Amino acid sequence: MVGIQASTSYWGENNWGEYVGVELIKELTPNRTYYVEYWIQRATCINPKMDIDVIMNPNFGILFYTDTLRTSNHKMLIGDPQIKADTPLLVTDEEWLKVSKYFTPKYRYNKICIGQFWKEDKNPMIMTGYYLIDDVLIEELKDFGKFDKDAKLPIGTIIPLNHVQFVTGSVKLSNQESYTQLKELVSYLNLNPSVRIRVKGHTDSIGIKKSNLTLSKERAKFIAKYVIEAGIDKDRIEWEGYGDNHPIGDNKTEEGRAVNRRVEFEVIGW
Repeated sequence: MVGIQASTSYWGENNWGEYVGVELIKELTPNRTYYVEYWIQRATCINPKMDIDVIMNPNFGILFYTDTLRTSNHKMLIGDPQIKADTPLLVTDEEWLKVSKYFTPKYRYNKICIGQFWKEDKNPMIMTGYYLIDDVLIEELKDFGKFDKDAKLPIGTIIPLNHVQFVTGSVKLSNQESYTQLKELVSYLNLNPSVRIRVKGHTDSIGIKKSNLTLSKERAKFIAKYVIEAGIDKDRIEWEGYGDNHPIGDNKTEEGRAVNRRVEFEVIGW
């Protein structure tokens, strides 16, 4: 557990803040999805002007980054945290609040910073006070069955259909478990009737590149057709194949090729 002062102008300074940061043991992998959460509670402050409950604003949270962070003229770090509260939360000194989100990075982030950030393009709301941060969790989502089906996933989130397996070189499913997972996908789409997705097919680098691209498209199309025939509106479903163009593992190893042979879906709208 750590404590940080979000911001203050009560000690003769204008809007400065404290932060806590760390370099990750393992960098994030682009196009994989991670579940991230932390807990926050306000701490009692000796200054009565700061010892008040406040609404958490969208500038407070966890920022993933790779290089160095710049400081604004207001002595606050510039950035837009990826992990922040989606709805207004009243932060008090009476209970811990959980802030969580699914996050699909586009870059190989290897550092995090927690605190209140400054946006250059606007004058943001400023939280004041002293806050306790605890139980920060960053966990890769490797199984379709593990994510919260009630959560409103951010646009761009990629969810693996890790149990959907095809017969080598074909669009025929290889086992009953594959059908079970497709039924789970249909259930998810019925539970969230406004979500729109793009089914994405991928292969490893073994074989002819053009053939792999065609195969990945056909497999994505097969899944899209399955859910549409199960009653999902076709306007909610897109599909595309990428062949070996978007690997998430090392194609030089069997383990890497295995994770590259995959199908997944991306949230493209609500």
